[in-house]
Amino acid sequence: MDVDFKGTEETHKAWHPSCRSYCGMTIEEPIVYVVDDDASVRVALDSLVRSVGFRVQTFATAQDFLQRKPVKAPGCLVLDVQMPGLNGLDLQRELLHADIHIPVIFVTGHADIPMSVRAMKAGAVEFLTKPFDDQDLLNAIQQAVECDRAAQRGRKDQESELEAAARIQQGLMAVTTPQPSFAMVSGKTQPCAAIGGDFFSLSLLKMAWWSPSRMYPAKALRLLSWPRCCKA
Repeated sequence: MDVDFKGTEETHKAWHPSCRSYCGMTIEEPIVYVVDDDASVRVALDSLVRSVGFRVQTFATAQDFLQRKPVKAPGCLVLDVQMPGLNGLDLQRELLHADIHIPVIFVTGHADIPMSVRAMKAGAVEFLTKPFDDQDLLNAIQQAVECDRAAQRGRKDQESELEAAARIQQGLMAVTTPQPSFAMVSGKTQPCAAIGGDFFSLSLLKMAWWSPSRMYPAKALRLLSWPRCCKA
């Protein structure tokens, strides 16, 4: 690893005007990883990316990158193709197989059409040929970081919903009071089995929803087939 630079909050906000709406909240600054076996390229890219306020970590090999300590901040990977050992395309494949989600921007001086097609099909954000325009790379980095930020937010929301659904199910499973064979659903009496079994009778769902803690969002109830239970 060559560099680990933390940009200033002022520069970060200037590059991301939308962040101004957070008004003093702690912002997890994006980080850009650079993997290139050419030391002069690493230095140049480090300087360029730092100029817009992003943190940077540079690596000489793909193996060094794989051994890094993971962070939760949004970011992207600027990746050379032709490198000794594991090349850029191989590293992209390894990340996909390991279910590691990070946007990739390829930069290379030895590009051909099949190579670029393979990279883009595997999900690369951009494929730039050296020498490239600095602004083209910065635009690609901004796009990649925003995509990663949105993807992380979506994964976090999904995890929260699944956790809430699990809490509801655990609460329902803990109920020991015998339930009737039929339940009132939208004005109709239906067998409990038709709406998911005794644990998902309307009375139990109401009990969970009107808990004083109100810890169960409507989205979580939808995950437990609430709409299906309430059809007329």
